[in-house]
Amino acid sequence: MIRSAIIDDAPRIAEIKVCGWRYAYRDILSDYELFAKRQIVQTIEHIENKIMNGSTIIINEEDEIIKGFAWYGIADESEKRNAIEIYSIYVQPEFTRKNIGTELLRAIEYEANNKQKELVLLWVLKKNDKGIRFYEKNGYKEDGMIKLILEWKEMQIRMIKNVR
Repeated sequence: MIRSAIIDDAPRIAEIKVCGWRYAYRDILSDYELFAKRQIVQTIEHIENKIMNGSTIIINEEDEIIKGFAWYGIADESEKRNAIEIYSIYVQPEFTRKNIGTELLRAIEYEANNKQKELVLLWVLKKNDKGIRFYEKNGYKEDGMIKLILEWKEMQIRMIKNVR
């Protein structure tokens, strides 16, 4: 079941985010980045602030267990104003390959269509092969836009999907 996140969901969402980061980026980012800088307590506060400030966070919950989440909003990119942007999407590593991420994507795409948006876009680390394959499998394509994350010295690519 997909539903909107509430403040009580913040600890579980934070746990998924930290575990998801470590799973997805283990061979890309430093251990310091993943294990020293990424902590559950700070992430809970971050998620609580996002929920209280009206950010759109949805969760996939089955059997009273939150298994994945996504955070999205209206794209802020000048040439893609008619788009929804996915800021984060993570599934607890033990629950990957069970269509949870796909269900979250479909919910966002449905919402984009309802809001009369043409595109869904997201940024993914260029070295994140698992993530890129997941998005490609779900109809997303690179559009040629790249940016450098200076802090990590890693490139991101933008992927888009037409939803109308």
